[in-house]
Amino acid sequence: MTIHSLLPAFSLFAVLVYMSFGIYTYRQSPQSRIHQSFLLLCLSYSVWSFAYAFAYIAQDAGTFSFWNKLAAIGWCSFSALILYLVLLITENPLVKHNGVKFMIFLPGFVFYVLAVFCFGPNLETPIPVADFFYAGDFLYNFSYLLVAIVLLFKWGYASPHIRIKKQSRILVITSLIPFLLNLTTQTILPALMQIHLPTMGQLYSLIMIFGVFIVVTRYHFFKLPESIIMQEIMNETLDMVIVADQEGRIRKVSSQMKALLGYDEDEVMDHTLEFLFRKADQDKFNLSQMKNTDLKYTDIEIIKKDKSTLPVNVACKRIKDRKLHDVLGFVFIVQDNRLVYELKRKNEELFREKERYKLSLQSVKEKQERIEYLSYHDQLTGLYNRRFLEEELSRIDFTQDLPVTITMADVNGLKLVNDSFGHAYGDRLIRKVAEVIQGGCRQEDLVARIGGDEFIILMPRTNEFEARRVIKGIKAMALQEKIGGLELSVSFGYETMESSEVKINEILKKAEDYMYKNKLSESPSVRSKTIDTIIKTLHEKNKREEQHSHRVSELCKRTAIELDCSNDEIEELKTVGLLHDIGKIVISETILNKPDKLQDDEWEEIKRHPEIGYRLLCTIKEMSEMAEYVLAHHERWDGTGYPKALKGKEIPLQARIISIADSYDAMISERSYRKALPEEVAVAELMKNAGTQFDPEIVKVFVEKVLGKRAI
Repeated sequence: MTIHSLLPAFSLFAVLVYMSFGIYTYRQSPQSRIHQSFLLLCLSYSVWSFAYAFAYIAQDAGTFSFWNKLAAIGWCSFSALILYLVLLITENPLVKHNGVKFMIFLPGFVFYVLAVFCFGPNLETPIPVADFFYAGDFLYNFSYLLVAIVLLFKWGYASPHIRIKKQSRILVITSLIPFLLNLTTQTILPALMQIHLPTMGQLYSLIMIFGVFIVVTRYHFFKLPESIIMQEIMNETLDMVIVADQEGRIRKVSSQMKALLGYDEDEVMDHTLEFLFRKADQDKFNLSQMKNTDLKYTDIEIIKKDKSTLPVNVACKRIKDRKLHDVLGFVFIVQDNRLVYELKRKNEELFREKERYKLSLQSVKEKQERIEYLSYHDQLTGLYNRRFLEEELSRIDFTQDLPVTITMADVNGLKLVNDSFGHAYGDRLIRKVAEVIQGGCRQEDLVARIGGDEFIILMPRTNEFEARRVIKGIKAMALQEKIGGLELSVSFGYETMESSEVKINEILKKAEDYMYKNKLSESPSVRSKTIDTIIKTLHEKNKREEQHSHRVSELCKRTAIELDCSNDEIEELKTVGLLHDIGKIVISETILNKPDKLQDDEWEEIKRHPEIGYRLLCTIKEMSEMAEYVLAHHERWDGTGYPKALKGKEIPLQARIISIADSYDAMISERSYRKALPEEVAVAELMKNAGTQFDPEIVKVFVEKVLGKRAI
């Protein structure tokens, strides 16, 4: 008789062991997920063992394939069931997530499908599929089992309870033995010594099941009997404890209750709980109400033997049969409030005595902490400031931290943003840039704001390649962020210190030079985008301004054509016609849309827009001439205009054209303070003011050639 002839009998015996122990454990608490999962694990082993009992004696490949595929239900699922059971036992929070449960059981399902549909005597399994199956199944089973063993070990090691430590030790040992046996017989021996033994993983696992049996029967692993719990409560609690049966009659009281109330146990036995409370409170302990829900009452009075009373809190907990869900009795936890009241009174007195002192100390401490914090941090961004950076550079050990890379960063277009949207908007931009830079840096990097729009990143133990990678990541993050409609743009420059002999100031200077070199190529594009955003924001704020700008642009173009301007001049006038009111971006919507006559201070605010538009456009080199035209488009021919009171041909030709087109369109368009004027009235106004407000020659061309009217 050989081991091969005994394996079927051993396998059938294993089926009986698995199912007996699984059913026995499950019946202890059918509603427990641990008991349910353990039953499924035993069922998995049972199917595996049962199928292999017949697979061992199969006479042909087809029969063996049938039983092996049936056994796959077990050997594809047992590892996942073990890991899931261990997560439940150790109360791991991951087990609460359905996605985690799905991922635990997914590999087993995949390998089961492959085993059933891709392997068999009449199937030609592709070599990649077979390689994936055998390697993947091995990694799946052994990694899951190893993780489960580690979790059990950590559970026992971290617990202060001796019972849990013993349970953990037994489970780890009895799980590790079949794990090592299976690894040795199925992997190590075939690979190293060409020894091939029959698959017996389902038999090795009896050792683990035996270990579980020990902890269940000896250490109450799955179920802690109510009698043990009750005994612990009665012996250890400092509160008064009363145990009553399902009819509400007192069956047991704690020694603390007897000491505090003065009753002997015989004097309260068989009484209902109302015996201990005043008539006004007796209805609170209605039997049907106690059976339906756990109760809790605060600040009620319990009657002592001498008829005096004690202020107490009472909590009523039901004792329930887990199998039948029937109420077996009640546990009343009675807390004496006298000590609580006394402590509360003394604490209030102590609090009043110490409060003034505490507040004064706290105020001084908070001020000191605030001063210290501000001395080393930038108030706007919360990053380190220049002072901290300089001290850190003096403390750093360059011999230990080489290579050290210093990166300088400068926010593009900050002045334009401040001029256009205000400094509060610019501050938002700075804070967002700081957030992006900090988020893109590593934990060991130091980020400091050293000026209005300048930052430094100190990167210890970082070479040039790694620095470029960090900067690339920061730039990618910046592309995902916007402040309103503005994109973030930051120019970077860096330099790496490879030797401690190089002075840190030289590294800072090279990083700064590199940054300014990059800024020269990046800033113009940023400013152009910012101008586009300003125009878009203005038009969104006031749709009437958008329509007005387009009409003025068209009138400027047509006037330039009639004046025989060059193509470049025509296009320039068309563009400046669109931009002539860009300075209104900083003017309040309330003023722009006011239906009544403007007050003097409001009119002065409106008159600022040519200068604001000039400053915005001057930031872009290609628009510097246009900026001059925008600045002068409210000058008058007689020298009484604003902002510079230019006269006659001191005013640029383009500004004189814009002034006429702007005034004409304003007159024939509806405004918040009046309706549109007829074209004849507008033409008459132009002719009336020719030579005072407007260039008379251009007015004549505008009226006769552009508008097709007769100049009067």
